[in-house]
Amino acid sequence: MALLVVAMVAIAAAVLVSTTGRSGRTVTMSYEVEGTARSVSITSSRTDGDDVTDNRVSLPWSKKVTPKSDVLFVRVWVIADAPGGALTCRIFQNGKKVAEETASGSMASVHCVGETGYQLQFHRTPSPKLGDR
Repeated sequence: MALLVVAMVAIAAAVLVSTTGRSGRTVTMSYEVEGTARSVSITSSRTDGDDVTDNRVSLPWSKKVTPKSDVLFVRVWVIADAPGGALTCRIFQNGKKVAEETASGSMASVHCVGETGYQLQFHRTPSPKLGDR
């Protein structure tokens, strides 16, 4: 029974997950929102991946963040505060456009999601030998 428990723990510990940027570089994400809506509410990802909401925002609007290496995706969600108008959101990763959405009409909303470029890395840890305790 003890041998079975040791084997199960070894298997569970065999794979650890971490994240790294491509080529170890820092990633800068830029958010842009533009349109004809007079006032909007914008929810966007912070550097830690959590969201922050800004209300009654005038357009155009932009923001830059440098996400932590464990943040794989960021987002911008925009909702018009009043009927009418058009909205466009864009997300750029180090200057390259990775997401764009446009909407118009009554209570228009757009939701952009972009990859940060960080990747999951799987690391194997050595498994203990069955004779070791």
